[in-house]
Amino acid sequence: MRRTRRWNGTVAGGSALLAVALLLLSAPTWGAPGPVVVVKHSAPFHGFTHLGQTITSHGCSASASFPVAPTFNLTTGIGLASGRSSVTGCGPSGFSDDGATAAVFGFDSSPVVDPTPSFQNWSVNFSFSFAYNLSSTPTNPAGGPSAWASYWLKATGDVWDLTTSSVAMSCTFLNLATTNGTTTGNVSGHVVFPVGCGFSGSLNLTSGHRYMVQIYLEAHEYAHAPAATSTHATARLNVATQGNQLRANSWSFS
Repeated sequence: MRRTRRWNGTVAGGSALLAVALLLLSAPTWGAPGPVVVVKHSAPFHGFTHLGQTITSHGCSASASFPVAPTFNLTTGIGLASGRSSVTGCGPSGFSDDGATAAVFGFDSSPVVDPTPSFQNWSVNFSFSFAYNLSSTPTNPAGGPSAWASYWLKATGDVWDLTTSSVAMSCTFLNLATTNGTTTGNVSGHVVFPVGCGFSGSLNLTSGHRYMVQIYLEAHEYAHAPAATSTHATARLNVATQGNQLRANSWSFS
């Protein structure tokens, strides 16, 4: 902050001119823009963990669980979770056996107040890697009941306006797969995805409003088998072991 020095007492002659010059030099320039404010954070992050989980299992042979429950470490910026489900078609005809897990893990940053002038840039940088293994009884080309397995995973970086309870900006990345339509009933793979995105220029932020950044991942896997059949399905989604994880690298306003 620039300060204006106050002069006390009286001066005369050349000393008076010198005093006036010093006052002019030290006075703020009202027409000039304020200093550039930079807010950048990397691990260890400050804020709150963003966690949630759901397990669904119904039917006489369905099971679902989290080998690794959703977690996020603010100090390291790393989030983990893995889910699995398994079903076999049993029970009365007309019903189904279903197993599924849904996980949410990441963090909400501490609030930031938009200054005057407002921020003009926002960026977020994170990465995620995961492995998936889906299997089901292959679909009968002649038709009839069929089992299937699937997953979908969404990674998101959001800016929330806490003053208006609305999303101001968002980057979202979606990945999914299913055994439906496959001849073998098997689908597996490994995905590594670095994410860097941002916005610049007129962000339509409001000076004085409080903003919060979220970085989180949603991971869902699902197994289904029609009842009263010999079909089966299993789903595995691993974002927790063998180097698979969500890693928050940084977020910034400027």
